[in-house]
Amino acid sequence: MKRTNYTTDEFRKNCKSYSTACLAGAVVLAMIAVCGLFTPIYCLMQDRGNIADVIGGLEVLTIALGFNFASKIFRSMSIVGSPFSYDIADKIMGLSQILEIGSALCFAAAIVIRVTGHGDLIDSSVCVDPGIFFLFTWAIASFFSALAKAFDHGAKLQQEADETL
Repeated sequence: MKRTNYTTDEFRKNCKSYSTACLAGAVVLAMIAVCGLFTPIYCLMQDRGNIADVIGGLEVLTIALGFNFASKIFRSMSIVGSPFSYDIADKIMGLSQILEIGSALCFAAAIVIRVTGHGDLIDSSVCVDPGIFFLFTWAIASFFSALAKAFDHGAKLQQEADETL
């Protein structure tokens, strides 16, 4: 595979476009999540619908927050001009943590609903099973956690290389 060396300006331009795309995805998913969270709650207040519908909104909100963090990561890369900085490593770790927290909340809500004897509500209303969402999102979060540590080490190496000049 032939490698193309980007100039710093090309790198910044690509990062800005990725940041914009991720931000647009985050906004769209956040609007879907708001509907996914508030519509079932409103229906419950009117004695229609069920509480399990809220899990779908939490799942979409988790993904929307992930896109928001990705947008911030790319925005920082476009400003710094390099992927290796402590700020970017911290933002990648934040992305990992938000995915872990969101998936754990969805999974905990599903457990509570199932323990109370309403597991059939989850099976009939949620698009993605909370257990599968939890495992898949937790795997992605673990990957991002490892990536954050690699970027942290890369930032340290970058700092040492800059200091020797």
